[in-house]
Amino acid sequence: MIPMASDFSPTLLPFNTMIHMVTIKLASSNYLLWKSQLLLLLKSQGQLSHVDGTLLLPPPFDPSTSQTPNIEHLEWKATNPRLLSLLLSSLIDEAMVEAISPSTSCEVLTTLENTFNHHSKAYERHLKDDLQLMEQGFVA
Repeated sequence: MIPMASDFSPTLLPFNTMIHMVTIKLASSNYLLWKSQLLLLLKSQGQLSHVDGTLLLPPPFDPSTSQTPNIEHLEWKATNPRLLSLLLSSLIDEAMVEAISPSTSCEVLTTLENTFNHHSKAYERHLKDDLQLMEQGFVA
């Protein structure tokens, strides 16, 4: 029998387990490694859309003209603090300073990317330059 797509539902982890699965703490020199492990974990748990900006905060009422609370809005509001906590727990002090002001997990990730991605790119260029010098017989 061929398995159906519905047979492959992800095993959702408790939040306190997710925190311990992020083993690389973000520092200025390891942004790309940190981002890779974090995004893979969030994707496996169906939470990536919260931090990448594709899942926006739904309106508080459904429809917006009624007084009926929108369940999706309530779920989003409950999930965002957990994801913020996950992000913040994966930062060293140096990075934590950058993440104090943003109020959503998406804003935090964007701020961290703007702050640390250029460090990683500069370091990558430096390593490539050193490698090229080594290949040419020069020692840096």
